[in-house]
Order: sequence, then structure tokens, then C-alpha cells
Amino acid sequence: MGRGGGPGTPRGRRLLQPRDIDRWGRRHAALDEAIGRLFLAGVSTRRLERLAEELFGIGLSKATVSEITKALDAEVAAFRAKKIPDTCRYLLLDGISAKVREVGVRGKVFLVAFGIHADHRREILGFVLADSESGPAWRDFLADLKARGLKGKALKLITIDGGKGLHQGVKEIYPLKPVQRCLVHKIRNVLATCKRRNKAAVARSLRAIWAAKTQEGGSGRGQGLRGRVGGGGGACGGHPQARPPPVPYLPGLPGGGSQEDPDYERP
Repeated sequence: MGRGGGPGTPRGRRLLQPRDIDRWGRRHAALDEAIGRLFLAGVSTRRLERLAEELFGIGLSKATVSEITKALDAEVAAFRAKKIPDTCRYLLLDGISAKVREVGVRGKVFLVAFGIHADHRREILGFVLADSESGPAWRDFLADLKARGLKGKALKLITIDGGKGLHQGVKEIYPLKPVQRCLVHKIRNVLATCKRRNKAAVARSLRAIWAAKTQEGGSGRGQGLRGRVGGGGGACGGHPQARPPPVPYLPGLPGGGSQEDPDYERP
């Protein structure tokens, strides 16, 4: 019995107040948001039904889940229409593979643009689901970014992977901007040719090269690594792709970076 109340006053009377659920509402707004986030994380509709029953004691139909996730469609549409301030100095572009359930489960790719602004603010500028990383797909995606405000006046560098479609799209939409291949992709390509027992040491050496504060310092470290990986008995078995590339061009790096980097293109 509740202290201070009559003999018939239950202790739990104040645990649930009307304000906890919108008037005439059947679910709390926070619950709908949680369901939407779980759906975005890849939880299936059937699994959401079971979770709602186990955790909240309510039943959810597929139609209810679809109704809840419609709000997410509006959020995505608003994000993709948002204006982009033309203060982005560094633009990073990549494709992320994903399995998408349509008629069946199909492999598709998210084209993603990530920007670093002059005030060091970082944000995802845009994304779109495409069938592949083709030249036309990247061109249309980048053209949309440009139409939303990313004219490229402040851009110092665009970083891409080695895909031909992305390279083609960038050349069409931002033809006058420096382009460089992503360092992570470079490291992965080198490590793919290394013997397993040597991969950790080679990765540390590569990171040390690109962490150098000057071009001369990075080049010296690169020469040392070449001596270890070169030849048939080297850490990477003498594979031609195993040669670590020169220090890449980094705007603001003393010495200006390497002009010999084959994956850096000046406009």
C-alpha cells in the first residue's frame, strides 16, 4: 500500500501519466522513432514485430512498420534537398556496397560524399542508392551536389578510390580540381600483395610515411621501406604493385608533396 494514502491506494498509481502518451495516441512518439532507427539498421519487419511484443507488449503488423518508416522518407528527402554551403575544402567520395530487398535481394551501392569545410566541420553532403559505380551514376550524383551549392570554389582536393566510373564523373563535373586516390585504398592494395606475417609491419611503415611532416622525411622513410619490400625475398614477395608510392600531395604539407605520385592529378 502507498505511504500517506488510504488503505486502497496502490503504490504504482503515478508510474504512468497521460502525458506519457499523446492524447488519443496508441504509441509513444519515441517508440515510433526507435522502430524507425532499428529498421534503418537492417532489422527485418518480422524481427521488429517480435521485438515490439517482447519489449513493449504491443503487436506490430507490417503495415504499421511501413506507416512508421514513411516519416523517415520525409527526413531523407529533406536531407537530399538541403543546400550545401560552398565552403568545402576537401571532398571525399566513395561507394558502399549494400544488399537491398526489392523483388528479391540485390546487390547495390550507396554513392556517398563526405566534406570537410574551412572551419574544420565535417559532414555527409549527400548519398544516393545506385545500381553500380558507373560513370553516369557518379556524374549525376556529383551534378546534384553542384546544383545544391557545392560549386567547388573553395575545394583544394578531391579524394577518390580507384574506380573508373568515379574518376570519369569527377572529371566531368569538377574538371579543374586536384584529384588524389584515397590513402586507405592504396594501403590495402599494397597489403594485398604482402605475405601475411609481414602485413602488420608493412602497414605501420606505410602509415609512418604518410604521417611525415615534410616531403623529405616521407621520402626517406619510403626509401627504407622499398629496400625491405623489393626483390623476390622482400616482405611483399617482389610483386610490382608492392612498391610503396611516393609521398602523396597534401595541400599545406611543407614541400608540397610528391609530384611523382601517379595517383595525384593536377588540373
